[in-house]
Amino acid sequence: MAKGKKTGGRQSTLTPGVHKAIVAHVRNGTPQKYAATAAGIPEGTFKKWLSRGIRESRGIYRDLWAALKEARGGFVASNVGVIKKAANGVMETTVKETTIQDRLGRPVLVTDADGRPILDNAGRPTVATRRETTTRKVFEWTAAAWLLERQAQEEFGANRLEVKELRKQLAAVTAQLERLADGQQRGTDPPGEAGGQAGGTAQPDRPAGG
Repeated sequence: MAKGKKTGGRQSTLTPGVHKAIVAHVRNGTPQKYAATAAGIPEGTFKKWLSRGIRESRGIYRDLWAALKEARGGFVASNVGVIKKAANGVMETTVKETTIQDRLGRPVLVTDADGRPILDNAGRPTVATRRETTTRKVFEWTAAAWLLERQAQEEFGANRLEVKELRKQLAAVTAQLERLADGQQRGTDPPGEAGGQAGGTAQPDRPAGG
């Protein structure tokens, strides 16, 4: 990009550094006017730049306008990808470490071949632990959808009827998939063991001879 050119004998404040800063903020999801403010440019000045960028066929203002258009498109594409990936679920692994206890509820100590406790670096007996790893699918897309609603309202605004319906369907599918994933993780009760024997309810013993 060319350096800020002179306008009416003055050097334009749209320098390569300002251009880069504004575009970077927009690419990360910041609305344009706030991106300009963050780069130290008044909102009125920024609006004039955009107006010139639309009118002119080339130059620093046209370059800024084109770069912002590309940055917004990249932001939308990136977050649509996040939603699509999250809708399919991502694997989340949780590691839980617990202390092993004996029948009396006392911590079990780690011992050597002679049965003597092994000490840690602080000179304390090492307690035996058990590590449990749990893996499950997590479905999370709302954060990216929130950003899209505000950065591309015409296509993704929450007030659009089709978007409302899509959000409702996604929420229902997400809830159903999470229930299925949790059920597979915990397992299900074998037939006949939950709620009594299959085929009827258990009858009390009748007194002998009655």
